[in-house]
Amino acid sequence: MGFKVDNTIDLTVLQIIPQLVSGGAERSTVDIAHTLVKEGHKALVISQGGHLVEELERVGAKHIAMPVALKMPWTIYKNISSIAEIIKNHKVNIVHCRSRAPAWSAYYAARRMGAKFITTYHGLYSEQSLFKKTYNGIMVKGDAIISVSDFITAELKKRYPDVTTKVHTVKRGINLSHFAPEHVTRQRIEQLIKSWGLVDDLRNVILLPGRITQLKGHMILIDAVKELLKKRKDFVCVCPGDVHAGKDAYADKVLAKIHKSQLDGYILLPGGCLDMPAAYAISNIVVAPSTKPESFGRIPIEAQLMGKPVVASSHGGFCETIQDGETGFLFEANNPNALAHGLDKALSLKETERVRMSSLGRKRVSELYSTERMCREVLSVYKAITRR
Repeated sequence: MGFKVDNTIDLTVLQIIPQLVSGGAERSTVDIAHTLVKEGHKALVISQGGHLVEELERVGAKHIAMPVALKMPWTIYKNISSIAEIIKNHKVNIVHCRSRAPAWSAYYAARRMGAKFITTYHGLYSEQSLFKKTYNGIMVKGDAIISVSDFITAELKKRYPDVTTKVHTVKRGINLSHFAPEHVTRQRIEQLIKSWGLVDDLRNVILLPGRITQLKGHMILIDAVKELLKKRKDFVCVCPGDVHAGKDAYADKVLAKIHKSQLDGYILLPGGCLDMPAAYAISNIVVAPSTKPESFGRIPIEAQLMGKPVVASSHGGFCETIQDGETGFLFEANNPNALAHGLDKALSLKETERVRMSSLGRKRVSELYSTERMCREVLSVYKAITRR
């Protein structure tokens, strides 16, 4: 980053995000707000609400409800005046937006009131038409652009060469103490094993956490498991994530393919999981077969911090967060045979190799991807543009 922290600058930061529900962008919003308050600054967040509002207010930030998730032009236009009024009343000097629809309102409100405007790119947007390119363009109009990975930074510089000097790479951070093996009790592990129906099951657990969506690669995993079963049968795949049978067309397709492939005993979809540290603790290896490049990818980071080898698609942010052969294994994306080979390699690790990989992964994640590091770097960006 290259910024020096200036503690003489008083910040009042207004972050804007569509909703405060679970997700990387939402988690980062709360973490930044918490850090601002701890350092004596003021933190405000506009969203349509969500279960993280309670935590946000508990750390001392102020939440303001507004329909910023809606994409109707009239709502976006109306929000300009509402946001401008908040900037004026709270003497906001930085507006930080994390999504396109609210960014259109926030940009013009910030310009009207003389506040600095920042955006964060949490993922790449498709640019299939001129309208899409124009709509996406609001995210690069501010005083600074924060990118969550080297992958996103490189793509931004390709798409928008004129804004290169405004792009700051601040890699996502996670709570190191939350994902710590020593903090996961035996009781939590046993409770989850029971709920998953794995009591007395001595097979290796392959974990694929995440929403049941096409991006996460469940179909690729099914084909890989069919291939892997030709070599070994000492494993079971558990895919915790929300499943709405009969209401979600893709989830129904996944369930149907598992059944048709006669893999019901080898691939389990137990539904959502509220205790991910325990889920990682149960697993032997973690898999992330995403079909498209993820901007960052939280799963490999969490898994490595929990000391688990990761097998992941070799594209996007995964290529930054995983050192192939050192902290995990990368395989050719969308190639079930390559995934089966990667899973076999991970399952065949000798104990000494597993311990070495675990140690390297935990050390690297702790050094590069902590919440504290992320927050410190974002505040440095805030203070740098405030000084201009």
